[in-house]
Amino acid sequence: MKLFNIITHSGIAAAVAFAMNQPAIADTLEITTLAPGYLAHSIELGVGFGGAIAQHPADENILYASVGPYSMHSILEVQLDTGTTRTVTPVVGNVGGLAVLANGDLAITDNDDFTSDTILRARDLNADGDWLDAGEITELIAPILTNGSFTGAQLTVAPAGNQAGIPAGSLLVQTADGGTNSEILVIQNPESNPAYYPSGAAWFSGFNYNGGLAFTPEGHVVCGISEFPAGRVAALVNTNADDNIDAGEFNDIVTTSQLTNSISDLGTTGDGKLITSENGGTIRMFQLPDNLLAGTATGTVLAETNAGYVSSARVDFPARPFTRGAASPLATVYIGGFVTFPAATNLLAITPKTGPSSAAGWELFD
Repeated sequence: MKLFNIITHSGIAAAVAFAMNQPAIADTLEITTLAPGYLAHSIELGVGFGGAIAQHPADENILYASVGPYSMHSILEVQLDTGTTRTVTPVVGNVGGLAVLANGDLAITDNDDFTSDTILRARDLNADGDWLDAGEITELIAPILTNGSFTGAQLTVAPAGNQAGIPAGSLLVQTADGGTNSEILVIQNPESNPAYYPSGAAWFSGFNYNGGLAFTPEGHVVCGISEFPAGRVAALVNTNADDNIDAGEFNDIVTTSQLTNSISDLGTTGDGKLITSENGGTIRMFQLPDNLLAGTATGTVLAETNAGYVSSARVDFPARPFTRGAASPLATVYIGGFVTFPAATNLLAITPKTGPSSAAGWELFD
């Protein structure tokens, strides 16, 4: 496992990727159209966005983002109240997924050919507020069912009281192996004694490429599926409460006709909203159907951006509502992506308005 030795036999390719990601003038991700009743602002990272975002579950002022050139990502901590940033890990590879465990550890999916191709766990062993010291980043668990790597993997953590039959606090891993080889894997006890659930097998499988995963307010899993050029979202309802999703326990609640530009990521909110990001820079908002195994979500455009590819759409606190005028606190959706190439050096944050004004606003983060 090569955590930090990036320039190996693939050093030329890594150097080319590094050069491509060093802009003379950085691209800025911007909102071009925003639905009435919502506000957007920009969060400057100071370096190109890497593709993964995670909110600290116990501190709403801390956001983590992967940043840097392809295959040379590190993790940046963003203090949302002040707009300040600091790097909290060394280079860890090409980060496809990022999640904060209940104890504050970071789970990081590294998925390229230059580094470790695995899931990493970052632990702050000396309690200095970062993961920069020797021995603080190790492999969480060896890959299974993925030909030795976690390709394109995205991560989320199972909430308490979920209806998916998944132990609370488990880490969900969504891979992107192509064909019908992609899976959702569940790792229980990731903070102490990580083990696959079910043992050695996938919790759900048989789809093409990853497009994000999240839990509905009732605790069921929704799975974004990229099929290029279109995408879809499947609801997974574990009706028999066993350790996997069986035939008849999934349904496309968002169809390929609704996501004609594929899907890269998704998030859910406490009032039943499903947020998706896609190629072409569109952010859509759907209302989840009452019957996940029989219904179809209805959608509208939440925002259009100047991005050629929106890579991430993360909801900070999924239990919160995302409707204008709802009781505070409200959820925020964080958006990251590429305007052209290289990656933009900022994230977008979209929040519902709390006041009576209907104007769609744009403001820069100070």
